[in-house]
Amino acid sequence: MNNISEESCRGRFPWSRVCARRFGRLWSGEPMARRLRISLLGDVVIQLGDDVVTGLPSRAAEALLIYLVCTQRPVAREKLAELLWAERSPTQALTNLRTVLTALRRELGEYLVVTRQTLAFDHRRDYWLDVA
Repeated sequence: MNNISEESCRGRFPWSRVCARRFGRLWSGEPMARRLRISLLGDVVIQLGDDVVTGLPSRAAEALLIYLVCTQRPVAREKLAELLWAERSPTQALTNLRTVLTALRRELGEYLVVTRQTLAFDHRRDYWLDVA
């Protein structure tokens, strides 16, 4: 199956779940929704579909995501900055938050609800959290 291209997979095996999983498409050609899995018991492991998310730059990025998932409502940016970087000035803490948020959006943007004032996790998306 490793030698099969998307074109040949679609032509020869249009019904195949293996093809759909391999190329991230449903039979209709629409992108498959990938479940976000967050494991906190033991080491923190964040997966999107079958792939481990490795693009988060720091533990603060992981902590931000976990906090947003566990919080059922939008959280003010100032509160998050203070929570994650209490030892920094408010200006530096907000700068750090913006930097971490950029990386988080690049990796998992579809799971976030971002406004100028608040951040939240989109709980309508398909996700799994082992401590919930």
